[in-house]
Amino acid sequence: MDTEPEERFDRICRVASHLMGTPVAYVSLLDDKKQFYKSAVGLGGMQETTLGDSFCTHTVQAGHSIYVPDATKDDRFRDNRYVVGPPNVRCYLGEPLHSSDGYVVGTFCVIDLEPRELDRNAIALCRDLAALAERELNLVTQLHLQQKLNELTNRLSHSLDAREVGTCLLQVIEESVPSVHRSVSLLEGGELCPIAVEGEQTNRGDGSSLRMPILYGDRELGELRLDRDDDHPFSDLEIDLVEAFCFQMGLILENRQSLAHLVEQSRLVSLGSLAAGVAHEVNSPLGAARLNVDSIKRLVEPHQSRLGQKLDRLETSLKRAGDIIGNVLRYAGEGPEVSTDSELDVAVGETASLLAHDFRQAEIRLDLQLDSQATVPLARNDLQQVVYHLLHNALLALISEDRADKWIRVSSYRDESGVHLMVEDNGPGVDPALGERIFDPFVTTRQPGIGVGLGLSVSRQTVSKVGGSLKWRNRNQGACFVVTLPESR
Repeated sequence: MDTEPEERFDRICRVASHLMGTPVAYVSLLDDKKQFYKSAVGLGGMQETTLGDSFCTHTVQAGHSIYVPDATKDDRFRDNRYVVGPPNVRCYLGEPLHSSDGYVVGTFCVIDLEPRELDRNAIALCRDLAALAERELNLVTQLHLQQKLNELTNRLSHSLDAREVGTCLLQVIEESVPSVHRSVSLLEGGELCPIAVEGEQTNRGDGSSLRMPILYGDRELGELRLDRDDDHPFSDLEIDLVEAFCFQMGLILENRQSLAHLVEQSRLVSLGSLAAGVAHEVNSPLGAARLNVDSIKRLVEPHQSRLGQKLDRLETSLKRAGDIIGNVLRYAGEGPEVSTDSELDVAVGETASLLAHDFRQAEIRLDLQLDSQATVPLARNDLQQVVYHLLHNALLALISEDRADKWIRVSSYRDESGVHLMVEDNGPGVDPALGERIFDPFVTTRQPGIGVGLGLSVSRQTVSKVGGSLKWRNRNQGACFVVTLPESR
């Protein structure tokens, strides 16, 4: 209503006036107050009229075409101001225009100022031209819906959290499909659990309530529910739009873990490069400091025992710092890898030192019971990554626990079946419903951005390459992961 004229409608009206031989042809839209001429030929610039003076009000109310050969002989129109006065309408033929969801919203009409009998072919031609006008009218709606779908996709693609996705979906839907209650629920353990809710829920059982499944392929992920508080049903167009929105949400929900993984991988690559660069930069002054300490020690007189003791402690600290930096470089894959075999206990100790600060910050006690004294057929870098993933998972499981005594126990031993590394914690344990799925890529119980669900998958693949295994079980309290590896020969 009240928009500027458009050539695509003007063109149809000009063609109709020429082919039908009528001085007037127009496309009109009607609301509850007036008739608005979107395009018109022969009306002298008239833009609107009241519903009481409009011929087209009858066409819209009837929902079908109306043909009036002579308005002066028709009881509905003989007293109309446009019949008794200018432009002195006599012949009228109006076709209803429907919106995409089936409502009559306007008309396509031709008018003659002389009484006229139109044959069947002329009436059919007018109906065809009306269909063209209707298609152009609804093209605006389709472009609007496509814009909304694109907007939804753009918003959802930047949301990795399921609740953010649900809230975003409700915001976009509210702009296109009005309702008093909107909710998005996801299937968890076979039950629908709401993740985003807006408005008050109604209990109407008629067409005022719409429930649409959120699917990925044939798999149901959840449900979208919309409620209205009146008897106005959801139109076919609205249902199609909601279905398209749910389809987009299904794609995003199913792939958000992959999106989170890409984001996390990018972050880890940047952090890894930064850590390696820092380690290289620190190594040079650290090496110089150790050389200076060694030189000073050679100059110290034997009776200066206290100074010698302090230098010994300083040398030990510098060596410790150098070992930590070496561990970082090896973990980043930049250290020298001279062997495909590693001492299990040494690799565990080195990796634990990388997380020592995190353990202290989280007030987690780390207990190392390393008694295997075994060499396993894994390069130290690979072995360190397996140990790191297990320790880091245990750390994350305990961080959110509100208790005084939090611990992680790491033990190693050997028997006739191989060399074993056991990582235990007194955290919440693993959800039994997940089972072996915890070793699948991108499976994680944590929020996006806190782990990407690849650690256990990569670790199991790494140990499997050398004939080893990685298994889990829950204890009375907490989880236990066991790595079994063959012993090197």
